Amino acid sequence: VVFFPGIAGSRLYTQEFLNPFENQLWLPNDNEEDISKIKAETASFGDRVYTKSRDNGGLIEEAVISGFPSKINNIYKDLTRTLDGFISDGVIEEWEAFPYDWRRDVRDIANYIDGAHHTGIIYGNSGTIEEHADLVGKIIELKQRSGPVTIIGHSNGGLLAKAVVNEIADRFGKENVKNYVGRVILVGVPQLGTPEGLLATLHGAFAPELMWTSQNAKREAAETMPGALGLLPSKEFFNRVTGSIIEFSPTILYSNDLLDQFKVAYGASINHTNFDK
Repeated sequence: VVFFPGIAGSRLYTQEFLNPFENQLWLPNDNEEDISKIKAETASFGDRVYTKSRDNGGLIEEAVISGFPSKINNIYKDLTRTLDGFISDGVIEEWEAFPYDWRRDVRDIANYIDGAHHTGIIYGNSGTIEEHADLVGKIIELKQRSGPVTIIGHSNGGLLAKAVVNEIADRFGKENVKNYVGRVILVGVPQLGTPEGLLATLHGAFAPELMWTSQNAKREAAETMPGALGLLPSKEFFNRVTGSIIEFSPTILYSNDLLDQFKVAYGASINHTNFDK
């Protein structure tokens, strides 16, 4: 079994110039500076930002909510315990989680090009880049040990799962995909996009547990991320949903220039009649 976590479900790190210490960018270390660095690094997608394997803490299984040290968010802990239990009970032979740089386009993560650090997954540990990984290659390794894999994708991880299946089809032919992937399980996947993608890019409305981080800082970061932009509602989403997706208050004068521009362009709301403006 292979598990792909959702957006913001993997820790991100960087090794900064003239700094011997590894900096965890996500989850941020209680300051907005890390959010700003995520935005800055997203512009280049070089090899300075990396994640880690699950064994090294790359998968966010649970997280302490900033300001409330006694409160812990169970992100994927129950899932990992369940999968571990399946191994103990003999239901599955093995499972592996693949944390990834969720800022990036899932197609770039699935499409590995040797030496091109804007593709594949960059894994590191203690400030050292350890591996530029081919995700399809990892799945092939698992397949060779245990047979065709089952992929579980949560949220954005489901979009990555579909990108990986497409990449396998491109490399080996559609008729051979079943030789590598036996089943794909999608959990809460925004296959047509989601209004939450609009809220993230318009308002910075994501990661509410980061209460000390301003929505403006999170918005500026989200609007630069191909991964976040990939969650925006698609044309087909608007074809199927005829109501208003976003409504603008007629009495509020927004201090944000971008929102003012949206009000001028769309009027009272964004809906199926005007989404393509």
